[in-house]
Amino acid sequence: MEAALGRRELLLLLSLLLPPLAAVLLGPAAPLGQEAIRVGVMMLDTSGEFHKGQVLFNITYVNGQVYLNDFPMKSGVAHITCQTIILENRSSGNLLDQQRLGTVSVRIMVQEWPLASTSDLHLIVIQEEVTEIDGKQVQQEEVTEVDILVKNLGVLRHSNYTVPLKESRLYSLPRDNDMLFTLPNLSGKGISQLLSS
Repeated sequence: MEAALGRRELLLLLSLLLPPLAAVLLGPAAPLGQEAIRVGVMMLDTSGEFHKGQVLFNITYVNGQVYLNDFPMKSGVAHITCQTIILENRSSGNLLDQQRLGTVSVRIMVQEWPLASTSDLHLIVIQEEVTEIDGKQVQQEEVTEVDILVKNLGVLRHSNYTVPLKESRLYSLPRDNDMLFTLPNLSGKGISQLLSS
């Protein structure tokens, strides 16, 4: 292995070399190349109070292409407005008790790195930051990072974990260069896939 491999890349490579151990440590995985992620946010309601919520996204990698809710993404940072599922906590309990379709603005970063100069092994890293829900700003403390290890366009391993927003790569990238997109509404198929995850 090359000395340029970082801790994260080394852990991913070890999980490939030790699949039974990785399965025990990482738990059951979603289908290769697909991640349904829930982004925790604090939402402002009409009374001026903040309440907990989650935004659901479906991230997929197929044949060299990353998709967010079935929309193809390019490398770099995009600022996207789309409809997706929102889970909210409107009661005094901790459970997310309401589910609805909402319009979400999200910054999403897709970056790809070769892990060795002589192989077709690549690491694709995806991070997201929700900035608004239904036109209202939200607060987000953690970013869900999706890591997809690919070789010859095939997915070898994928995982996700959270990092503090202010320590994420996405947070450090200037917003001035974001590509702007407004996506059409999700199809019924896309919504049912998000809800079944």
